[in-house]
Amino acid sequence: MMKHRNSLFRDDLVRDSLFLVATLIVLFGPFIIHGGFLRDDLGLLAYPPRTTTYRHYQALMSSQPTMTGRPVSALMHGICGWTFGTTAWPYHLVNLTLFGTTVLLVFHALTRILPRRVALMTACFAIVYPCAAGSVYSSIMMNSNLAGCCWAGSLLIGTLPGWSLWRGPASAALLLLSALSYEAFVPLFLTTVLVRYRIAPLQSLSWRGVIGPIIPVVAALLLYGVYHAAIEPVLFGASYSRVSIPVPAELARRLLSAAFWGTKVAGIDSLRITIKSIRYVTALPVATLLMPSLWLVVIGSLLVSAFSSGATDAPSPEALPGDGPQGTTAVTIRPGAQMPLIGCLVFLTAQTIFVFSDYTPQSWGFENRTQVGVRFAIAFLVAVLVDRLLRLPGKASCRWVAMAAIALLGSFFLAMVAQREAWIAAARFNDRSLHRVERAIRAHGLDRGPALTILTALPASFPGQLNHEPIFGVSWDIGAALSLAFPTIDIRANVPVPTRTVVSDEGVTIDRTWVATFPFHVYSDETESIQTISSSDEWRRLSTPRAVGETGDR
Repeated sequence: MMKHRNSLFRDDLVRDSLFLVATLIVLFGPFIIHGGFLRDDLGLLAYPPRTTTYRHYQALMSSQPTMTGRPVSALMHGICGWTFGTTAWPYHLVNLTLFGTTVLLVFHALTRILPRRVALMTACFAIVYPCAAGSVYSSIMMNSNLAGCCWAGSLLIGTLPGWSLWRGPASAALLLLSALSYEAFVPLFLTTVLVRYRIAPLQSLSWRGVIGPIIPVVAALLLYGVYHAAIEPVLFGASYSRVSIPVPAELARRLLSAAFWGTKVAGIDSLRITIKSIRYVTALPVATLLMPSLWLVVIGSLLVSAFSSGATDAPSPEALPGDGPQGTTAVTIRPGAQMPLIGCLVFLTAQTIFVFSDYTPQSWGFENRTQVGVRFAIAFLVAVLVDRLLRLPGKASCRWVAMAAIALLGSFFLAMVAQREAWIAAARFNDRSLHRVERAIRAHGLDRGPALTILTALPASFPGQLNHEPIFGVSWDIGAALSLAFPTIDIRANVPVPTRTVVSDEGVTIDRTWVATFPFHVYSDETESIQTISSSDEWRRLSTPRAVGETGDR
């Protein structure tokens, strides 16, 4: 009987894994083909400059200010940059492969300790969480999804039964790699401890069993601190980190702020983006919506099957592969409030990324990349809450809960489709803007000199923008793009906005850091022409909001 049950469980696992892979392909496949470079994507291709050897390229890549604190990311970006050049689709393929691998690892980890429907719902909601679009549609976020892969690998190790000498060091190594790739998953290191306690329940553990799961996390964090404090300054002569440790008086305020704004983003903003996407989706071509619509039927039928499974349909330690359970208690979810409370704990813990860093919770455009780790926490919380509601007595209530969960998942799925199409439209709009600027530079003969300082008065929004999808707006974007278009010219470029631009007798300062001294050039997207500005009076005569690019709410 046990052997037959294990065989059925493995069949379901294979089927669900293939379903998740297919969902990833249906949802994100078109973006791999049609998506271009946006926001920070181009920056690391233009800086460092072109080199003749990979070793030199990697050294320059690793020494970039945002890369010294993330050496594992620097290595990955260096390999990809040297291999793929300026062709966009391979970057998106790597990024989405890393994201899909993270989802599958989390799913397989959860199937070892929780009911199948909880694991499946967690994976599904993690895929379609609409407030983290930037982490899958911006190729530079490969570093965050690499961090997610390493964290999820450690999570999977934590679900292995019994005890092995290699497990602790392997888990610590993966967590360290995660932290040195991108710091967004550091708060979720706690989950590797929680899953270990589920495999070997606390009431049957020795002190070694209680403290053992914590040691890899502590070791990884200590080594992460040692790298930033001692190794990074020696290797690069500088230290880069988003980490910010508040003083005790500030800690409570940050905790409350992170909990409030994080809950708002995960709840209210998710629904807002979803509702806003409805009108956008209805305007999309039928061919674009055909496959996603058909796949929603598959998603609904599979979830109905999962929702009809038994309430305690979770593998016991005896059923798991490995060297045997250390505890004797079967791993099941009790009908009480235990798992929803753990889900809330994981969600609140994920929000501490906004307590101990200079990130702020955001739901729009490229800035919602801050939700890259939170997406798994909110997905797990939703899954365990739905699972708890499905345990309520009465078939009618169970039916309503199942329908509501499927409707929410389907709405999020369509919201991600809408954002995907908006990101593709943003990339095309960027290509159009860049082509016009390039043409104007050549027409005015500015491509023949050794250097060029130019302010590009570009639109701040584009037709079809849904959720502040990023277009050229700062020097890192337009400067990098023009440097790639004119590799022999030392180009300094920016997009001025009146609220962030200060004029003086010497020149123009943008965002307090970027300075253009007179004379410099100004491109107008409205007229596709370039003017030379030699004084502050000329600038003031030129700088109406329409002329300097403030045509919409960024």
